[in-house]
Amino acid sequence: MSDDTNFLIDIDRILQQKMGRKARFVPGFLVSYLKRIVHQEELNEFLTRVNGTVGVPFLAECMDFLDATLDVQGKENLPAEGLCTFVSNH
Repeated sequence: MSDDTNFLIDIDRILQQKMGRKARFVPGFLVSYLKRIVHQEELNEFLTRVNGTVGVPFLAECMDFLDATLDVQGKENLPAEGLCTFVSNH
């Protein structure tokens, strides 16, 4: 992929794409508010930092970014060999 900016959040660009010429009528304070509530800068810094990271390392970076923890209970009930299917809601 030649353009890494495709994966960054850009409220101005989104408004322009969705609204066309009408985007110029959106007040600046509203655009700033949208950028703040979606945490545009913070998310873009994270997306830039983890660019190219995939799989479990990416998930670990997400957990760290969100300051989330994982508490696994019942590991002793898993079979020693074979595959397992995990289904979760939250």
